[in-house]
Amino acid sequence: MCPLRPAYCLLSTGLLLYRVGYYLRRKWILYFIDLCFMGTIALIITLVLCHFELTCSQSWFRALYIILSGPIPGATFMLQLPVALHHPEAFESWFLHGTPMWLSYARRWKWHVFDVDPMPSLGELVWDGMIGFYVPWVIPYLAFLLVQPFLPCPIAGYQTLMDLFVEEANLTDERRLLNKKNTYLSYYSKILGFVLGHAFLSATGALAGALSFQSWYANVLWIACVQIQGVISGGNFYARSAAIVSDKPAFIWGFVRMIVAWLLLLPTWYYSILYGRGS
Repeated sequence: MCPLRPAYCLLSTGLLLYRVGYYLRRKWILYFIDLCFMGTIALIITLVLCHFELTCSQSWFRALYIILSGPIPGATFMLQLPVALHHPEAFESWFLHGTPMWLSYARRWKWHVFDVDPMPSLGELVWDGMIGFYVPWVIPYLAFLLVQPFLPCPIAGYQTLMDLFVEEANLTDERRLLNKKNTYLSYYSKILGFVLGHAFLSATGALAGALSFQSWYANVLWIACVQIQGVISGGNFYARSAAIVSDKPAFIWGFVRMIVAWLLLLPTWYYSILYGRGS
């Protein structure tokens, strides 16, 4: 048995359990319904159940690969997530986004769990990822956000990741809940806009996953781009901590790094496919 499978499952489960306790103390437990957490939990379950030869379809394998190799690691660019080792919480943020694609690479190119004869088209792969995983996640996610203010306390006032984009800092749970109820239409029109933006960016990330699925060269390059982004952000984080630099890079720099990654990824995929070196 490949040691990577049990090693990842044990480490990832341990970090998730650590975060459960950490988030319960800080009332952040609703972060666990976000896509990155759901992707990691689905990967652990798949690695365990499918290893014991329970039924796992090719469409599910592809959907999981696309989400774990595209939208989730792609988020590290916009969030400028650092590779940080000084605290389990800091490390888990990176580990959650940046390492499931390693397992996806192993499943695609080393363990050969995918049926690639014939090779699915890019459209089919993006469809598998979005319809097979993203849509079944985002519909109940959005429904929960819409009804959350009317749920029993204390869950009604707990912060979600989407709240971070629309609310002022350091709100109490009581004040957050009051704001949501008093400005429901305005507040949730903003939330809906962010969810739609999330869906669009996830679709572009799914395309990166599809390119990686078809081409070994593209997959390796995409992994490298995500890791390099994390190292750059980590260097900046520790430089700010040591007062070597004072300002956090502007949000736009995350998009700049993502664009650079795409400018490298697209021609790599094209030439590897053109010259028959993809799979």
